[in-house]
Amino acid sequence: MEIENVVKVEDVSPVEKKLSFEIPWSEVKTELDRSYRTIGKKANIKGFRAGKIPRHILEKYFKEESEQETVMNLLNRYYFEALKEKDLRPAGEPSIDQKGIAPEENFVFTATVEVEPDIEPVDYEGLDVEKEDWQMTDEELEKGLKQLQLMHSTLEAVEEDRGVEKDDFAVLRFEGKVDGVAKKELSAEHHMVQVGSGSLIPGFEDQLLGMKKNETRQVKVTFPEDYANKDLAAKEALFEVELKDIRQRKLPELNEEFVKNFEKYQSLDELRDDLRKSIVERNTTRVREDMRREIVNRLIEKNDVPVPNVYVEREKRFIMTDAVEKMTGGGVPREQAIGVVSNLHEEYGKQALRMVKATLVLRKVAEKEGIRVEDGDVEAKLRDLSERYGRDYESVRASFEKNENLMTRLADELHEQKTIDFLEGKANIRLVKKEAGAGEEKP
Repeated sequence: MEIENVVKVEDVSPVEKKLSFEIPWSEVKTELDRSYRTIGKKANIKGFRAGKIPRHILEKYFKEESEQETVMNLLNRYYFEALKEKDLRPAGEPSIDQKGIAPEENFVFTATVEVEPDIEPVDYEGLDVEKEDWQMTDEELEKGLKQLQLMHSTLEAVEEDRGVEKDDFAVLRFEGKVDGVAKKELSAEHHMVQVGSGSLIPGFEDQLLGMKKNETRQVKVTFPEDYANKDLAAKEALFEVELKDIRQRKLPELNEEFVKNFEKYQSLDELRDDLRKSIVERNTTRVREDMRREIVNRLIEKNDVPVPNVYVEREKRFIMTDAVEKMTGGGVPREQAIGVVSNLHEEYGKQALRMVKATLVLRKVAEKEGIRVEDGDVEAKLRDLSERYGRDYESVRASFEKNENLMTRLADELHEQKTIDFLEGKANIRLVKKEAGAGEEKP
């Protein structure tokens, strides 16, 4: 039977379709008869031989099973035939509404499903983007050397009798109360903070200035309205703070003795040269990645397409899971990491929406321009990964081939990157100077 005669498609939204089916009883009966024949061949009923059981006996014992199987077969056959016939690409599983089989009546059901939007990408050539005109300077090199000094610095106790100053490291014991009630999460026996770093609640560190060792003070602060712990947001807290110790950072001198911290260098000049090269490589990569992100942003602005919510939710879950894993890998307790990430779900949702839009539009640009991933592209990427992580090529390739999802994700990433390469080659790129400090990585 022609699928056109049994299905009607309605637009619920640009990315959601409702497929309404009405299957004639003759088709339902044929499928039902087939189900009973299959069941009859293996049914075991006392007094009857397998394959010879009368239909009315089978209906007595297997009516529910047979009708369920018939419904599933009809749903699957007609639903997937309709998707193919109507050229619909489902984004997820359909929501099915059906009342079951009734004798001598047509079988009616609906399938509501989100689908990929029909996108015709426009204005993707000649995108206007800015690229930072970054230049290596002696100042950049000095900043890099300072970072190395900080990495190998030591914290030493302040021997003189003085109060806490900005940039000192204060070792604290404190207990915090909200509405007069002590909070376990606001208490610590040995907490070290760099005064002026802004790592504690706004206003807390300022009130430590001038404190001397073993001195006790009351510190009053108000939690920000957007504080991660919603139970404390916008609340006023009173802390009983004891200063247990004051320490200050001591930087090593930049001399030949300092170079001994690094096995690969024989002299300070070698260290400087390699650091300069590293800074250039890092910033060249950063500048290009920033520009490529802007290319994608401009592309989305010109092709602000509707996207299936199921795609956005799936991407958001992936981003949030990845964020939790990174935090736990950095030493944050899993429960705390989950709490922090959960409070940022709206922000992650916006990020996921942008990523899904970018993926869909880039895919359509690639289709239109005939951009494909070749075997050589995959091989080159695997060789790059093997060099980057110090592994041999064959073992890296084997690990990817063993995991189909890994290889598929790699191919998708390469496809997206090749498409952005194409857009970059067609873009109008304007070099711009950025203010000092812009784009710098935090230590």
